[in-house]
Amino acid sequence: MELFNDYFVALGSEVRERMEQISKIVKEEAPEAKPTLKYNMPGYEWNGYLIHFSAFKQHIGLYAIPNQLPEFAEKLIGFKTGKGSMQILHTQTIPEDLIREMIRYKLSQNSKKGNG
Repeated sequence: MELFNDYFVALGSEVRERMEQISKIVKEEAPEAKPTLKYNMPGYEWNGYLIHFSAFKQHIGLYAIPNQLPEFAEKLIGFKTGKGSMQILHTQTIPEDLIREMIRYKLSQNSKKGNG
C-alpha cells in the first residue's frame, strides 16, 4: 500500500487529481478490492486483476480492461485503444461512467473464479 501511495505523491498535481479520480471510482465500485503496484503501475485486484492505470506525459493508460467486447466498442470512440487497454488524453474528461461499467463487468467475471 505504501508503494501504491508513493506513486501518486510523485505525480504533478493535475495528473495526480485525475489518477485519484480513477482510484476513487474503482474503490466505490469495488470497495473490497486490494490496491496493488505491479510493473510500477497502481491498480486494484479482487479475485484477479480488475484494473491497472498509469500516468504518462500526454495520457493516462488503463490496462486489463474489457475494451475488446462489442458492448464497449461504441463507448470507446474517441479514445486510443489496444488489446485490453485504452488511453485517456490529459485533454479529455475522465469517462467515469465507462470506467464504472468496465469495473462492474470485471467484478462479474472475477466472481466466477471463486471467492474474492
